[in-house]
Amino acid sequence: MQDKVAIVAGNAPSLKEIDYKRMPENYDVFRCSQFYFEDKYYLGKTLKAINSIPYTICEQYYTANILLQNNEYEWEEMICVGLSPSEYFDNIETFRSIYPSVTIGYEILSKLRRFYNFCNFNNLYFGNRPTSGIDFCAIAISRGYKEIYIAGIDFYKLGVHSYAFPIQDKNLMQISPNIQDTKCHTKNFDLQALLFLMDNYDVKFYSLCPNSPISEYIPLAPIVDSKFILESKPQNYTKNIILPPKEFYNTYFFGKKGLENQKKKQYKSTLKNNLYYRIFKDLFTLPKDIRRYIKAKK
Repeated sequence: MQDKVAIVAGNAPSLKEIDYKRMPENYDVFRCSQFYFEDKYYLGKTLKAINSIPYTICEQYYTANILLQNNEYEWEEMICVGLSPSEYFDNIETFRSIYPSVTIGYEILSKLRRFYNFCNFNNLYFGNRPTSGIDFCAIAISRGYKEIYIAGIDFYKLGVHSYAFPIQDKNLMQISPNIQDTKCHTKNFDLQALLFLMDNYDVKFYSLCPNSPISEYIPLAPIVDSKFILESKPQNYTKNIILPPKEFYNTYFFGKKGLENQKKKQYKSTLKNNLYYRIFKDLFTLPKDIRRYIKAKK
């Protein structure tokens, strides 16, 4: 029986530099969120799986279904990636009740026990986690794929904000203003995670992009003179996240009622990371701490 073959594509600049002579003949395509911002169908219109992070699932799921309705793409499965149940709204059951057709990525990744432990350990103690592209490689392995071809994963060669398409001034920045905060994602850890998969699982990796930095670590795919035809997209193609109706947010948002709860949560998180806030808080609580110390000494 022929091995299952997957193409995993990130959204880095090398996505636009695929060497199509190296494309395998039969494959399933896994695309990372925002893939539809692309100006051409760099890997075709038919996708096996697409993904989203939990914090943008409301908008990504809505947009993905609009893409289906408009016949812009055909996708079979949406996977919401995450490392723990706590990332999925209030809990996984809440998530399932709202998005019963979305696959929970945590449950797939946790089946790769060694890789899952590796990711959890590094996230817990060092704040590192793989990008969605590397997550998708692990998911493909868990699904039984034995050959994985990679495009559009460049280890931030041109900087942490480099994409194959512009993302500024889009709804993405409105719903996830910290999308470019990549402190948890680094070249070194993505590379560590990729090498971990290569060393621990019986899978062959290939690069489709000769100019991508990833080609320094995995071999280029062999030339097979693929018959793939690169198609242009229609003039008015979707190149922005489509926001759901406002009424949606009054009922569902991160498993809590109302959008304001999430805004408050984001504000508090930003505030707690502010240096001046932390200094003021320490000074404000200092007298209380001194009183406790004196009382304990008596």
